[in-house]
Amino acid sequence: MNRTTSRLLALLLTAASLTLTPGCAPAAHDIRRPEHPPPGTTKPAAATSVVMPPPQARGDPVTVSGSIDWTGHRPGCVSLTLESGQRFQLTGTTVDQGEQEARSGHRPTQQRARVTGHIPPVGATSCGPWRAFWADTVDPAAT
Repeated sequence: MNRTTSRLLALLLTAASLTLTPGCAPAAHDIRRPEHPPPGTTKPAAATSVVMPPPQARGDPVTVSGSIDWTGHRPGCVSLTLESGQRFQLTGTTVDQGEQEARSGHRPTQQRARVTGHIPPVGATSCGPWRAFWADTVDPAAT
């Protein structure tokens, strides 16, 4: 084997050992996703504010507590105001259903709730100068 071939082989073996070394990257089972707690258990405290991701990035999944105005100044403008004062345009399939229920009288027009979701990358919002918050789940808060 010549010198160039042995250097190339050493480089390849080093690269292979780095990619196969345990702990360099999280295994699929190590990645935490938001889950609903088993029945009969208490839910962890919800956040009162959200760390804003860069405009082009999606935020991490988070559960927050705040006040929802289901019937904003026009259809599709559901707002979420957190206890910290942060305000978001609430979006998602769950939100569409909640807005329809509020407009038809089957849900209060304003409601305290726990919302689990994420902040999507910046896009156009027609409801105000705030970021969107994509809701996966909306649970009415106990009063």
